[in-house]
Amino acid sequence: MKILETNAVELLLDDKIATIVMNDKENAMNTWTDNMYEGFVAALYEIKDRIKKSEIDGVIVISGKEKTFHTVANLNKTGKTQDRKADKMRTIEFNQSVLNRLSKLGVPTLAAINGHCMGGGMELTLACNARIATDFARRKSGLPRPVSVCCLPEAERKGFPA
Repeated sequence: MKILETNAVELLLDDKIATIVMNDKENAMNTWTDNMYEGFVAALYEIKDRIKKSEIDGVIVISGKEKTFHTVANLNKTGKTQDRKADKMRTIEFNQSVLNRLSKLGVPTLAAINGHCMGGGMELTLACNARIATDFARRKSGLPRPVSVCCLPEAERKGFPA
């Protein structure tokens, strides 16, 4: 049953398992765009409400794209040069808050990785309790970004720079 649909995310519910389907209709790949953030956050709020009502026992995060799970966060969407650092920091902090929310849902979470999974997409998978990947995805996944722009949940608390 479809519970939620945005330009980039669908939320499905079947037999107490919620499935977040990332499928940004405006881009060839799933990335952390404004539409993706909006849809993902809306899905997490809906999931949290339904967990409280005992309607959800687990969450699966998948991609609607054929060969891309989720790629990097878009840190280059800023305007003026002097504002770029502040804009990047706001994006990183927001991304970290979204991933923290996912990691603290209180039910098992699984990332089903079907393709390219880089940077912010890999961080998303690491916020889940478990990950499974196709053979193709295992060859096309990684954390290429420096730790200085890392958005892993609680990374700062564990001694990594923010």
